[in-house]
Amino acid sequence: METLFPRLFEPGRIGLLELSNRIVKAPTSSGMSNKDDTVSDRLIRHYREQASGGVGLLIVEYAFIDEEHRYDGMQSLLAWVFSHATMILAKA
Repeated sequence: METLFPRLFEPGRIGLLELSNRIVKAPTSSGMSNKDDTVSDRLIRHYREQASGGVGLLIVEYAFIDEEHRYDGMQSLLAWVFSHATMILAKA
């Protein structure tokens, strides 16, 4: 049987970024962060489920990058996602 996307599950590359497959999860606003805009346990579970489901690249939703916001939750998320051979990028 011929498939519509025969190379979907093959490794791929975007520039220097090597992906385990060509499935990319686009950034969407989940509304799952804490009220102070830090990473919540619920948001980490959300991305963990996607990584364990076999997505090759996760593009996470809006993230603050400044001195006042903590990154504890993001470090946990990154470690878990990388352990599942998934790459992760932040939406700019």
